Amino acid sequence: MYSKFIFPFLLIWVALIGGYIVKRKGYLAEKLSNPIIKTVILFGQPIIICLAFWVVRIPNIHILTLPLVGLVLSILLYLVGKIFSDFHNHNFKDKGAYLSCCMFSNIGLSLGGFICFLLFGEQGLGLAIFYSIYSSPLFYTVGFYIARFYAKSGERSWIKNLKSFFNDPLSIVPNVALIVGLILNFSNIARPQFFTLLNNILIPLTTFLYMFSIGLTIKFAKIKKYFNECLSISFLKFIINPIIGLSLAYLFVRMNILDTLSLKVIFIESAMPVAISSLILSSLFKLNKDLTNSCWVFTTFITAPWISLIYWIMKAFG
Repeated sequence: MYSKFIFPFLLIWVALIGGYIVKRKGYLAEKLSNPIIKTVILFGQPIIICLAFWVVRIPNIHILTLPLVGLVLSILLYLVGKIFSDFHNHNFKDKGAYLSCCMFSNIGLSLGGFICFLLFGEQGLGLAIFYSIYSSPLFYTVGFYIARFYAKSGERSWIKNLKSFFNDPLSIVPNVALIVGLILNFSNIARPQFFTLLNNILIPLTTFLYMFSIGLTIKFAKIKKYFNECLSISFLKFIINPIIGLSLAYLFVRMNILDTLSLKVIFIESAMPVAISSLILSSLFKLNKDLTNSCWVFTTFITAPWISLIYWIMKAFG
């Protein structure tokens, strides 16, 4: 049963290293990364989003507290990240890359949900999925807006930047797909079984294409150059964020809004490394891809010992 969760790990690293090797061998150029990502966003991701939100179920209103906590943590980490970015003396493209790393964490099935499943079974996995439903709308709205702003070196006013967001198919199409999915959900129209198979194919395929395109741009040697950023991002991801997340979750438990299992899920999801989506933003909007890649690789590699610590902390909770 665990093999289906090992598969995402293998898929991500095979695609990433594959793209890196293909570029190093000269078979494909780095400039192909953006066209691949844009194609996935316009033609693959909208289908996945629509089909997923078509069948998402909300057992009770309190379950919405989970994505609310995730959203609050992303915004808070963005604000704290701005302080750290100033400390690093970042220029606009560096700051945009760094803040994208701050905002988005690997809370999907490839890591956060996987750990919740291992520790708490399918019930924990279900809560982890609900926790992460805020991530996609945040990525395609606020994430795109911030990345576009820093890519333009802050030259445009927020009004012009917002106008660009609503004129950009890369922003519009995924969000329209989300709305269509929710409309189908509330209409109580049953989703045909075929679409389950389609999503099971599209999800790993789009993940592979994302990671392969990022592999075309990655430079492992750059980690040394951005080692200070890697350390500060790790501090934010593995220390600050879990403390805030655990505090918020404990407050909701005391208010009888969430149960203890939800508290554990929030703690785990708040302690995840930099997400793939941060790499996508940096590549798509031509931010500092080397900085983002370095932070992603560094935090992902040190997650292994961190997961062991999480396990013992969870045992302490009982």
